[in-house]
Amino acid sequence: MESLLEQQFGTPVTRQPVSQPVSRQILHNESLIHYHQALSDRSIFNNCLHGLANTDYHHTEGTDTALYRTADKAVQKHINMLDGLALFLIFRGRDRKSQSVVATGMIRETRGVKIFYANNSSRQASREQRDYIDKLVEKFKNQHPVNDILKHVIQFCKEKIVQRCKKLAAKFDMNSTTLREDVSNFYGIRSDIAEYTEIETTLRDQKWIQKTSSLSTALDTFLRCAAKLTRLSTTQDIFDVLCLAYALTTITPGMENLVKPPIWRRMKKMADYRKICIRTRDIVRTIGGSSASITVDQLFPPDELEYEVYNSTLEALNTWSTVYPSDSPLQDFELQLKEYYPDAKEGQSGKIKILFSQHCELTVANYLLRLKTATKSLLGPIEIGCSKASCFWCDLYLTELNDILPKYGRVINRATHGNLCNGWMMPQALPGYENVNREVLDCIGRQVETVFAYGNDRRRKSDSLPLDREALPQDDGKEEFAEPKF
Repeated sequence: MESLLEQQFGTPVTRQPVSQPVSRQILHNESLIHYHQALSDRSIFNNCLHGLANTDYHHTEGTDTALYRTADKAVQKHINMLDGLALFLIFRGRDRKSQSVVATGMIRETRGVKIFYANNSSRQASREQRDYIDKLVEKFKNQHPVNDILKHVIQFCKEKIVQRCKKLAAKFDMNSTTLREDVSNFYGIRSDIAEYTEIETTLRDQKWIQKTSSLSTALDTFLRCAAKLTRLSTTQDIFDVLCLAYALTTITPGMENLVKPPIWRRMKKMADYRKICIRTRDIVRTIGGSSASITVDQLFPPDELEYEVYNSTLEALNTWSTVYPSDSPLQDFELQLKEYYPDAKEGQSGKIKILFSQHCELTVANYLLRLKTATKSLLGPIEIGCSKASCFWCDLYLTELNDILPKYGRVINRATHGNLCNGWMMPQALPGYENVNREVLDCIGRQVETVFAYGNDRRRKSDSLPLDREALPQDDGKEEFAEPKF
C-alpha cells in the first residue's frame, strides 16, 4: 500500500526506513545526489519543510517571474486581468485564512469564456457566494455601470479590501485609532514641480478632488480615510477610497514619480478593484455582451492534511541527519544558524501541528495542463492569475514543470514573493510529468544540505576567525530562481 506521501506525489518511490540510514553511495548517481528517496518519508519531508521555513531561507523581495517579464504585452495584460478577477473571488467566510488567496484561469471559446478558480481550501463555495458570482457575471454581461459592479464586489470582498487599505496606512504608522491629525503631507510631495501642478489640475477638472483642495491635502484625507476603514465600514466609504486610489494611479500619469515604489504598489493594488471592473466589462462586450456564454467553476485541491512536526528548528532539521549520518546534527542555534540566517526562529521543544495544503495556483495550473493534454485543442501558454505572488516552492514547481513543456505552452504567472511557506503540499504527479516532483524534492534536499553545510562549517571555525562563505559548498539549484528585485 502506498504511503500518504507517495499518494500525494504520484508515482511510488523506494522508501528507506529512518532506522536504517541511507548512505550517500546508495543515493549517488553520476555525481548527483538524489534526495527524493529520503524525502519520500513523510516525517522527514514535513520536518525539513518546517525547518527550512523557520530559517527564512531564500527570503527576498517580490519579483516578476522570468516568463512574465519576457511575455508579450497581450499575455501580460491578460494575466493582470486574471490577477484582478482573483480578487473578486476572495470571499468573506468564517475560515478567513483558507480563503485569503485565490488563483484563476480562463479558456476562451467562440462565443464566451470558461473561468476556473481555486483557493487553498477544499471547501465548496456557499450558496450565498455562488449567488454573488452569478449576479456579478450578469452585471458584466448586461454592461451595468462600473460603479454598480464595484459596489457589488465590495459587499463580498470587504475584508480583503480593508486589509489592503490598512497595509497602505501602516506604511505611514497610521491605523484606525492613530490618525496623526497633527501631521500633513504624509507623502512628502513637493508642490513646486510641474508634475504636482499637472496632477492637481487633472484631478480638479475631472472632479475627483474639490476645486479648493490641494493635491497634498487630498492625499492626506485619502490616507486617513483608508486607515479608518474596518469590516463594519459602509460600502460607500470603501467605494470612495477605491475610486480615489484609481484616480491617483490611473488617470493622473506622473504620480509614480512622486511617491516611493512600495507606496505606489500598495495604491495600485487598491485601484485594481475598479480597474478590473472596467477591463472585464469591456472584454465581455467584445465577446458578445448579454449573449456571451460565461461560466465560473470552482476547482478543488486535495483535502488539507494535519501533521505533527518538531517545533524546534534544530530538531526539525536534524531529522535529516537520521538519513545522512555523515551530516553532524546541528547543535547550537545561535552559532550554527543565526550567523547565516539572522531571521531564523528557534522554536520551543516539543511538537506542533501544521496544516498542509496544496496552493491554489498549482491546482489551477495542473487542471489546465490536464485539460490541454487530454483535448490537445488549447493553444498558447497556460496563463494563471493569483491574488498574491507565489511562494518559493510554487515558483520552483512551475519552473521545473516549464522545463519539460514546449516553449509555446508553458505556465505563466506574474510574480513570486520568494519566501518558503510552511505546510506546502506538492501536487500529485501528472502522468508523463513525474520527474517534476522528483526534481522539486531534490531541490528541497539541496536546501537542507546547504543549511547543514553552513552550520557545521561555522561550528568548526573559531569564533575569532572570519567566516569564509566562498569556501562553503554552494547550493546547486538553478540560477533562474534568483531573479532581480522589483
